[in-house]
Amino acid sequence: MSTGAGGGWTRRQVLGVGGAGLAAVVAAGAGGLELVSRGVLPGQQALNQLDGACSVASPPPRSTPA
Repeated sequence: MSTGAGGGWTRRQVLGVGGAGLAAVVAAGAGGLELVSRGVLPGQQALNQLDGACSVASPPPRSTPA
């Protein structure tokens, strides 16, 4: 990367590097959540509690005559 006239980084360079770093962290977090939700990594129960999912089967819905 070239430096600006003052010898430091330009605002555009700092924002570009920061944005790329943020995108990498978000992608890694999303990939980690997907691996946890599929049971590859530990923490599936904590994730289920966090998002309100439940691993217990619910009773079948009752139907009433109309």
